[in-house]
Amino acid sequence: MKTTDQLEILHISDLHISTKDTFDQDTVLGALLDRIVADRQKDLQPEIVVVTGDIAKTGIKEEYTLAQTFFKKLLAALELSPERLFIVPGNHDVNRKAYRPKDIPVYENMTELNRELEDPGYRADLLKGMDTYFAFIESEFPHLKPLDSRLVPFVTSYAARSGKTISMVGLNSAWMCRKSPDEREIAIGEYQLVRALEESGKQGETDFSLYLFHHPLAWLWETDRRICRKLLDRNIVLCGHQHDAAGGYFHDLDGSLFQFQAGAAYLGVESEWPNRYQHITIDWRANSIHLNFRKFDKTKREWVMDGATGDDGTKTIPFFDTQKLKSPIVKPTLILEWPEAYCQWVTSNYGHMDTEMLQGRGQVITARLPEIFIPLFALDPKKVDTPDSEKVKSEAGQDPVELEVLISRNPSLLVEGHPGSGKTTLLKHIAYCLAEQKPTECRLDGSCDLLPVLILLKDLDPIFDGPKVDTKTGFSAELCLDWYFRQKIASIFDLETVTSFLQSHRVLLMLDGLDEVRLNRRNKIVHAFADLMIKFPGNKIVLTGRPHGISEVPRTRFGSSHAKILALTTDQVREFIRKWFTHLYQSSAGLGAKNAQAMIGEINAHPTIGKLIDNPLMLTAVCILYQDDKELPGQRAELYKKFIDNMLYRRFDEPERVHQFLKHLAYEMHSQRKRSIDRNFAIRILTALNARRKEGKDQGLKNRMDQLFDDIESRCGLLKFENSQYSFWHLTFQEFLTADYISDNSSDHIAAIHSYWGKEWWEESLELYIGYLSIEHMRTANDIIAMALKSADGANFARWRLAARSLLDIHQSRRDSQVVDQAGNRLLEIIDRGAQPKALADAGETLGWLGDPRNLAIFVSIEGGEYDLEELGKHTVEPFEIAKYPVTNSWFGEFIKAGGYEAESLWSPQGQKWLREKKPRQPAFWDERRWKCPNAPVVGVCWYETDAFCRWLTAEQKDGHTYFLPSEVQWQAAAAGKDKREYPWGKEITPDHCNYSDTKLEKTSAAGIFKIGQTPEEMADLAGNVWEWTTSDYHRKQQMKDFEYDASIEKLLEGEKGVDAYLKALEDKKRQLPVLRGGSWINTARDCRSAVRDDGDPSDRYHFIGFRCARI
Repeated sequence: MKTTDQLEILHISDLHISTKDTFDQDTVLGALLDRIVADRQKDLQPEIVVVTGDIAKTGIKEEYTLAQTFFKKLLAALELSPERLFIVPGNHDVNRKAYRPKDIPVYENMTELNRELEDPGYRADLLKGMDTYFAFIESEFPHLKPLDSRLVPFVTSYAARSGKTISMVGLNSAWMCRKSPDEREIAIGEYQLVRALEESGKQGETDFSLYLFHHPLAWLWETDRRICRKLLDRNIVLCGHQHDAAGGYFHDLDGSLFQFQAGAAYLGVESEWPNRYQHITIDWRANSIHLNFRKFDKTKREWVMDGATGDDGTKTIPFFDTQKLKSPIVKPTLILEWPEAYCQWVTSNYGHMDTEMLQGRGQVITARLPEIFIPLFALDPKKVDTPDSEKVKSEAGQDPVELEVLISRNPSLLVEGHPGSGKTTLLKHIAYCLAEQKPTECRLDGSCDLLPVLILLKDLDPIFDGPKVDTKTGFSAELCLDWYFRQKIASIFDLETVTSFLQSHRVLLMLDGLDEVRLNRRNKIVHAFADLMIKFPGNKIVLTGRPHGISEVPRTRFGSSHAKILALTTDQVREFIRKWFTHLYQSSAGLGAKNAQAMIGEINAHPTIGKLIDNPLMLTAVCILYQDDKELPGQRAELYKKFIDNMLYRRFDEPERVHQFLKHLAYEMHSQRKRSIDRNFAIRILTALNARRKEGKDQGLKNRMDQLFDDIESRCGLLKFENSQYSFWHLTFQEFLTADYISDNSSDHIAAIHSYWGKEWWEESLELYIGYLSIEHMRTANDIIAMALKSADGANFARWRLAARSLLDIHQSRRDSQVVDQAGNRLLEIIDRGAQPKALADAGETLGWLGDPRNLAIFVSIEGGEYDLEELGKHTVEPFEIAKYPVTNSWFGEFIKAGGYEAESLWSPQGQKWLREKKPRQPAFWDERRWKCPNAPVVGVCWYETDAFCRWLTAEQKDGHTYFLPSEVQWQAAAAGKDKREYPWGKEITPDHCNYSDTKLEKTSAAGIFKIGQTPEEMADLAGNVWEWTTSDYHRKQQMKDFEYDASIEKLLEGEKGVDAYLKALEDKKRQLPVLRGGSWINTARDCRSAVRDDGDPSDRYHFIGFRCARI
């Protein structure tokens, strides 16, 4: 029997009762009632029932009618009166059809929110979607009397069997719910909470309070969450919403508040989540809270003990003195002596970057972490609207934040990152800086007195294997720390010291690599250290892990602040490279800077290097690779070969054995068109390889293969585990290793790939195969390409294009010049014969990188006379010539090499002002391969740069011509002709005519590849590809020799109003703005019309603006 010193609560949440699927609903909830009856016979006898929201599915009357039937049966099964049932609303109890779709409450601050809640009219409007819910409550459960026009669900007192009086406070966390997701966008509201507390105070003296609402505190708007934590601190909260007990309870590490979150009692037929509820027993005599978890077994069709939650379905945790509900009493400490010996150990062990395992044969590179470290970034978890987003900016436009800043801001932080994303390095850097008492160097401002304690969780495995510990009853964080210090640094640091610092709120505890702990041990570690932070509030804790290691338990106990490491940006990559070479060449700063810039240049020019350097591990490996040879390999296959060799050589005792497995794995995956595989697939291949070895033929083979695969997967740096599947970090690794496998397992290199031609899935592997083959078999590689170019091809010329692209994977010195000419001719044939736009673009780009033999600097004559131009009227035009193509990267490169940016005399007066202000040396996107194909239009050039180019061309050519930018009259005369063509070629436009948005190339294309898009005079790309500068002023429609430079307009883009302020400035009729013509790859068909005018500031340098020259 229950003692009078206990209060037992049946906690149910998220019923989602609906008028649909009623058979399944009745089956599950009927079985729930059966389980409750059975548990009563086993001494689980709830005194009260708490239902924390989502009674209905859509908040309509018919659903509450069904709910009432269930509640009657529930109370009957428990033999309780209706007064023992306490219900609060959830987001599904809001009938959203009561609101207009855009009627979503948004508040700048809490004051604004409070004002609306305080106003009866506004309050009624805000709550109208819950009218049906409250009508149901007021009709069936009059003891739950809403306050403040139904804002506060109820405040009442309950006299428990124990003789204690409990204040029962129901709060409405769902009143703002209008859309999904709404995490961190909703609030209880300070006004509601204060009104509830005032009413609770009128109830007279109570022993303690239970606060009931639907959403966990972490789900609330940050401002609201802080207010709730302050006003509800050291009390008990029951909630639901997240459909998972996740251990059955939730301890918020911000303080000593208890929060117990129930799973969902019914989720519907389609849901894969288990249905759950729980019993909560508060025991004053034992000073504990005991939880019993239940879940619905879909196979057995009955409710069973939830063995996956808690410790085999139950959990007991210490409960504070309920008379006062205060935090644990901590012994005051006097001034603590800083542990100098320990800090010296930290700086000695964590002061260097772990590069040894990335170095190849004979390499010795030592890198000091303080000099090399670059900050890592994540989106602020308090502001992220889309938790799964890993973009550099969220849809809301949030800027990334340094992870060290997030650690400084949050008492606890869960850091998620893929292999090689820099998690361990981050924590070592923090530990080093704090041990050196230089917190500002790791952005932990104001934390100079924090003692860093870094635990590599994989090192805790022996604790579980030892005979001393009953890990179910005796496992604790103190046990882990004591063992860890004894093993690592017994003579200089111990548990007593760290406990003293914990008591003084002066510890930053960093737990690294949860994924490296065995699956069945992770939750125990998480619970142990989360409990430690509750025992010692005021300290900080960070937990890191790979995505597959961050399960529901760590998300629940640490997840109120959950940050995901973002991929490195171009700026981060460049910063790391500069720091790397500055450190390696400390005695010669100039040489270090020169090497850094040289490597950055090679990265910008390399076709695939960007795929290798989006995380710190791979970036470091590439830096080491560059340091070894002072250049990156000139072809992809060689780069991947050296990269993989370096990754494996020092990480494994038998690197070639690992290499063979990875090749076999890649080939089998690729042969079956798999991008990812399950564990059994990989183990099967590994077992087959090792079964051939003599030592692999015993009974223990399977266990050894499991362990070997875990070792390879975690250490090779080429595989990742995500969504229960394994895959290569980049598909190109799989494709290269497949090519490596084919080469390694065939003697006839031509026949080996015969069956793969014409299959799109195999194209990348074929290119890499030919490139890899060329390293040792140059003649054979060239012969394979020549044979493919000689054969017939289909409509889109996939074979010819693949063969030509494969030449780019052969180092230039190994290419047969006759084969290169053969490839060029085939590519020109494709352009002349026509193909689908993407095929044309591919052919044109390959031709550009191989060397386009066409003359792309020729001019076409435009006859003089009268032109009737749409939008401009009638104009008499003198004869002139205009370039057949827009100015290409190759042509503009001649201007750069000739010193065009250094020769001020070539620039207009306003251009000289711009030149002195900006000090450019090349176009804006010149270092990005995407925009630098030699035969594609140059982009990222402002009006002043294009004008200077024309002036340079006049001086350089010395052919009697004067070169200039055309006026818009001249440009339109060339594009529309005297017959007033709507588009340069005629009336209709399709993606086959030019490169615009519908063509879907998403970048510039080689000049002149769209033959049917030429004018009758054979001028190309007058529509699409790039906008083209002219010398005409947009507002005045007059030709100008120069345009005034206004440095202030660029700064408008940096202000709070950004683009809007900039566009408004352009509308000023007095502002001199050059006209842009022709549309671009990013624009719609309308902008490609011959008569369309647009404007730009003369200093604009965008990737959709270029130019062409005219001459007389």
